[in-house]
Amino acid sequence: MARVKKIDGELDAIANERTKLQQRMAELDAAERAAREAQRDAGRGVLLAALDRVRIGAMDRAQARDIATAIGKLDAGELLGRIGRV
Repeated sequence: MARVKKIDGELDAIANERTKLQQRMAELDAAERAAREAQRDAGRGVLLAALDRVRIGAMDRAQARDIATAIGKLDAGELLGRIGRV
């Protein structure tokens, strides 16, 4: 008669490994969120430095908000294409 393997220990090992992998996936998800957030805001410093060097005409808050929204939604190349290079 064939001997039956003890599988309880294997199930525990599998459960432990799954827990470790789930924790690692959570860490990777958090790292990905942080990297995506940093990538979305990567141009802020360059843009603010450029704005410090130019004179900006009068505008109201709604116009400033609309410009900021356009900058946030479009990449620099698309935005320049729409308004034309000055």
